[in-house]
Amino acid sequence: TAQLVDEVLIEQAWANAEYSALARNWFPSLSEEEQSKILRVIDASPDKDLDWWMQRFEQETKKPAGAEDIQRFKGNCIRNICWKWRTVLPQDRREAMEKLGDPDAWHHTFSLADESPLTEADFSNKEIPELIAILKEWKPGPEPSRQTVTALAQEVRTAAVENHRKYSDAAEQFVSLKPIYVRRLLEGFQQSASNLKDVNWGSLLKLIGAVYERAGESIDPTTLSPGDDESWEWARKAASQLLAVGLRLGQRGIPLEHAEVVRELVLATFAIIPAVIDTHDFDTKFEKQPFSTALETSSGIATEVGILLVRWLNMDLKVTDGPRPAAIVALPEIARALESQLADRTGAGRIPRAIMGRY
Repeated sequence: TAQLVDEVLIEQAWANAEYSALARNWFPSLSEEEQSKILRVIDASPDKDLDWWMQRFEQETKKPAGAEDIQRFKGNCIRNICWKWRTVLPQDRREAMEKLGDPDAWHHTFSLADESPLTEADFSNKEIPELIAILKEWKPGPEPSRQTVTALAQEVRTAAVENHRKYSDAAEQFVSLKPIYVRRLLEGFQQSASNLKDVNWGSLLKLIGAVYERAGESIDPTTLSPGDDESWEWARKAASQLLAVGLRLGQRGIPLEHAEVVRELVLATFAIIPAVIDTHDFDTKFEKQPFSTALETSSGIATEVGILLVRWLNMDLKVTDGPRPAAIVALPEIARALESQLADRTGAGRIPRAIMGRY
């Protein structure tokens, strides 16, 4: 019940398959009040993207959206959320969705997907230096076009998943690119590593370090295109999240031979924490989901990788009936960094406590 009424999970595309499976089995068991709460969230969901969709509709069709267009958009948004568990919904809702048909068919008909100037085949067949040169030089033309920076960045991410060894071997070379391409590359490596794919951790650690070095670098606004990251903040977080994945995997992640480099990178995550909480609507989200919200911040990520480092370096320690081994004593600089986080008595001090409390 707690998962089904979670307003964040209801709308998230990444959670839709799991949410739908749970809803098919448990939605009928909810109280009328709980069911109504879920349906209210779903009905309000299209309004969040309505302004953006109307602008795109007018750009592409050269006319403003009418009442029927808007109603169709809202219906499709609701159908996309509920389609996989429509069988347990009230009959009128189910019938309304089924009239709209399969969501994928709607997507190809009504959505105006962005396009990448480079294809998946290009990323598979071209050499890395050639790809980097293209990524540096390409920018959208002045006229409206479906070829966008965001679509190209998505292909970069896909390449890091599909050709994980090729791209991880050359990972450090990509740091000269725009932040959005580097961020997407790091996200692709996160997925590959999480799925236990063969990646070159030595090269990935060099990329992470290079991103940290660019953390405070300003970006000339005149070089930005629509969809570009305006700073290195997201790429920096993605680098730390990749580091966390490698540590969390233990013996299946970063080899221990890189221990000294990893230790320096973990300390660097504490050094680049910004003075302000760097996540949107922190207080509201933290009240509902303290741990996951804390992990969205630089302070939370640093705290977690600090804890993970201690565990990673002591994977072989055996706990006996005697006293527990005091592993953190051997890492005084990490202990000091964590203690420094706990010394924060402002509202931001909730972040390290949420992370440490979970662990």
